[in-house]
This record gives sequence, structure tokens and C-alpha cells, in this order.
Amino acid sequence: MNTTQLLKLINTLAAVFILAFLVKKSLPINVEEHQQYKNTLNQQKEIDVILNQDILKSRSDILTYYDPFLKHLYQLKNTQNKLNIIPIFINHDGRKILNKIIQVYLELINKK
Repeated sequence: MNTTQLLKLINTLAAVFILAFLVKKSLPINVEEHQQYKNTLNQQKEIDVILNQDILKSRSDILTYYDPFLKHLYQLKNTQNKLNIIPIFINHDGRKILNKIIQVYLELINKK
């Protein structure tokens, strides 16, 4: 291998490493972590809907026992605890906003 070929190889490897670095920097969001947080949000919405149905049933005496109500309330608080762990890719300002939203939602849950 002569000097010209060696320089071409070094330049090619440097270009590949720079490209890989730039691709990694352009994708700062961990897709798996984002999907998990999104799934937890969807799960919370579903449980909240069911909990609201349980509350309406209990008010109209359709729900004769409170086990489903307590179960769904427990599930809702568990998902809320998962949502308190904010993903790393959300910046400081986003975390502040998300924390405020979570606190307001916790107050609403406690009123139920």
C-alpha cells in the first residue's frame, strides 16, 4: 500500500466517523424512550376514562362495589408516577412545563 492509498483510506475513515457522529447528533431523541413515555400517556388516558365511568356508575348506583374504582385509581396513580420520570431528551423549559401539567393533573386526580 503506497502513501496515496493510505491517505485515501484515512480520509474515507475520517469521513465515515464524522458522518456517523453527525447522524447521531441529528437524532437526539431516544425513540424507545419516547415511545415508552407516549404509551404511558395513552395508558393514563384510558385509565382516566374508565375511572370517570366508574365515578358516574357509583353516583347513579350502577356500581354496587368499589373494587374496580379503587383498582383504577391505583393504576392511575402508578402511571402518574411513571410520568414523573421525564425523559432525558426533554429540555429544561419543557421539563418545567411538563412538571406544572403533571401537578395540575395530580390535583384533579385527588379531587376525584
